[in-house]
Amino acid sequence: MRFTVRRHHGATVVGVFGQLDTANTAYLSEVLIPFLRVRGGLVIDLEALQYCSVTGLEFFISFDRRCRKARCPWALVPGASLHGLLRLSGGILPVAESLDEAAHLLDAAGSRRPTLRIAT
Repeated sequence: MRFTVRRHHGATVVGVFGQLDTANTAYLSEVLIPFLRVRGGLVIDLEALQYCSVTGLEFFISFDRRCRKARCPWALVPGASLHGLLRLSGGILPVAESLDEAAHLLDAAGSRRPTLRIAT
């Protein structure tokens, strides 16, 4: 498994390449957790992922909980390897069909988050 990191319309995009299964979900977690603190939200681009097991789907469901707890808006851009598995998730993951759609979802999520106002 390998990764790329780039910016797209203000969001951090982590591209995941290779295969995602039981053997490497812990590694993926180590790579992604530091990005929970980025400004502009996080997009995980899986378009080039060749294979994703049910364990990989379980990882993303757990990761969604971590993102919510950290108040980090995120979106998943699935590739062909995930479309079938995503039907099993019942629509609970923030899925976008493209990087542009993901950026739009993150913009909308950011506008709904409360902001702290400091009186002077």
